[in-house]
Amino acid sequence: MEALRAHLAAAPEDPRHWPRLKRRAATAVVLREAAAGLEVLLMRRVTRPGDRWSGDISCPGGFQHPGEDILTTAMRETHEELGLDLQPEHLVGPLRLRPVSPWHRFADFSVHPYFFAAPSADPELVPDPREVDSARWFPLDAIHDPARRTSFWWWWTFARPIAIPFRLHRVVHEDYDVWGLTLRVLEEVAAAVDSSRTRTF
Repeated sequence: MEALRAHLAAAPEDPRHWPRLKRRAATAVVLREAAAGLEVLLMRRVTRPGDRWSGDISCPGGFQHPGEDILTTAMRETHEELGLDLQPEHLVGPLRLRPVSPWHRFADFSVHPYFFAAPSADPELVPDPREVDSARWFPLDAIHDPARRTSFWWWWTFARPIAIPFRLHRVVHEDYDVWGLTLRVLEEVAAAVDSSRTRTF
């Protein structure tokens, strides 16, 4: 994991900051080394009417509280949703800041992903049933597996009744269907892991 930490520290800072997006959220991308390879912690959000992320597969995360450091947001949300206690020493590094929507001009907040090493090889997870339907360790290699990757048309409604079609990729492993922002973040993680493997991992 040290090689990956060094790789992220050496990466150039992303100049895009989207200052218009005042509302901020954070996610925790938690990685562990398993016998079959690297795995990332994902969860399925509960299904409920009116929730734009209802039933989605995602990393733990949520909105920043007033006066809260954005890294603290990622750690707090992970503890609240999955009962997993992350500390600053588990941080591997920040990933690229992203607008939540495909077109940043129409996004209403930004997402700050942070990359963490799991506190132990098999940490206990206690999902909050009000927020989380299930949680599991997802094989990172699945992200680049062509047998698991398909595409589909997704209609993004940004001003009713106007909607814009996007051709999106998805990766399916067992009953977890990963797409959208979560897939884009995991693709960045997988690329960082691949780049760091020239070092001692």
